[in-house]
Amino acid sequence: MSYEVTTSINLMFDFDFKYPVIEQIDRINKAGFKYLDFNFSDWSDSFDSPFAKDDWKEWIYSVKEFCDKNGIKFIQAHGPLYNIFGEDTPQKRLRDELSLRSIEAASILGIPWVVFHAGTFDGDFDTAHRQQLKERNIEWFTPLVKACEKYNTGIAIENMASAFGKHHNCKNCYCAYTDDLIELVDSFNSDRVGICWDTGHANVNKSNQPYDLKKIGKRLKALHIQDNDGINDQHLPPYLGNIDWNAIMKALHEIDFDGPFTFEAHTEIRKVPEPCKDTAMQLLLKTGEYLVGLK
Repeated sequence: MSYEVTTSINLMFDFDFKYPVIEQIDRINKAGFKYLDFNFSDWSDSFDSPFAKDDWKEWIYSVKEFCDKNGIKFIQAHGPLYNIFGEDTPQKRLRDELSLRSIEAASILGIPWVVFHAGTFDGDFDTAHRQQLKERNIEWFTPLVKACEKYNTGIAIENMASAFGKHHNCKNCYCAYTDDLIELVDSFNSDRVGICWDTGHANVNKSNQPYDLKKIGKRLKALHIQDNDGINDQHLPPYLGNIDWNAIMKALHEIDFDGPFTFEAHTEIRKVPEPCKDTAMQLLLKTGEYLVGLK
């Protein structure tokens, strides 16, 4: 089995929009990546972003035109990032505008899966609270699932880590545990809803990743490949943390995963000096090619 080795274009992202998106795509492509992940979250935090403006479709079509001409394919995406139940969440903008927009944009670019995070609010995280979390997330995601049906794409809900609850003043984080994630995804009873497995999140959560991947099985539609020290969500390239990559790859083969092998490992790339970034990206690609060849 072979996977398309893919990376998020957030490798080159600059929060001052120093690099226009087409320049980012071109540079990553010239480093060797033919398959890419469009991280819409990077382009959702500022009203100055071309994705947040009224003429956003022109921007997306310009990206599509460039990629079509250069043999580049977007194969995965990440929707806007926010706590969907936060008290200060501007719901209309983030769901009814930018999240729905990311699904339509993914359709334009031919992307089959857009990754989203489930929302969390505080409580005891007992059975009753987890049921409330599931019901509220179903309510939130239902309009997005309907949009996926309209635009012929899908959403992949991502595994979290309990430690991430602190970012929302919560004692835990919904979908940190695989059973909750599976239950939420299965509740939609839709082939438009699947799971994204983030290896770094699972490592922070001390998950038995091969076991959980086998439990997820055919629900797995997307990957975020990254490494860390098991404590912090560091988004490192593989082998710079403590994840057992042989075990991960064996499990992916055993469940016959046939989606892209997508890196979300931007931290080290962003840190290296500008003249070294291309070489760093080439090493990331070579690492991916090595990993997908493991049995």
